[in-house]
Amino acid sequence: MIDIYDDVLDKTDFQEVKHIVESPEFPWYIRYLRTSPGGRKNSTYYKDEDIYQNNPQFSFTHLCSGWDNIKTDYYDMTHVLAEKCKIKANLNDYVTERLRWRMQIRSEKNVRSKPHLDMKDFEPKDSLKVGIFYLHDSDSPTFIYDEEKKIVDEVESKSNRLLVMPGDVFHSGSKPKTHNFRIVLNINWVDSRL
Repeated sequence: MIDIYDDVLDKTDFQEVKHIVESPEFPWYIRYLRTSPGGRKNSTYYKDEDIYQNNPQFSFTHLCSGWDNIKTDYYDMTHVLAEKCKIKANLNDYVTERLRWRMQIRSEKNVRSKPHLDMKDFEPKDSLKVGIFYLHDSDSPTFIYDEEKKIVDEVESKSNRLLVMPGDVFHSGSKPKTHNFRIVLNINWVDSRL
């Protein structure tokens, strides 16, 4: 169901990626719940000030690419990292479709995001692979769920670790309670033989 790979990058490459992503020049964008009045989610932008200020699930994001659409000056470095992850996971027949950095900061409460599927509308699901590359050791595991959305496993956030799972596996991240932050790279690969 899931595969875990440690020491994905050699020490020099890992330190270089870490240095760039942790640098003051690396831009982070706040991510918060977007809702319509009445709490229904839709494509219309609406920001409820209370949700914006008090939602414990807010995080920061940096989208690098989505469906061949490059979104950032940091794409090249991130794409090289995704390719090295792909090689480590032996996903030779897959192409990278989406790359997104995500940072969650420390919370005094146990805060876990809702179980979700990446690219949930993508079909067929068995041609999609999800990768999570961890930049730091942190007390913020990734939770793995069964079809009834009950936790069946958790993967520790460990620096230079890669978690790979099929696109139909529900999962969620969590905020750290003792570490300052959790930074991961979310990768979505699609089978190129389709």
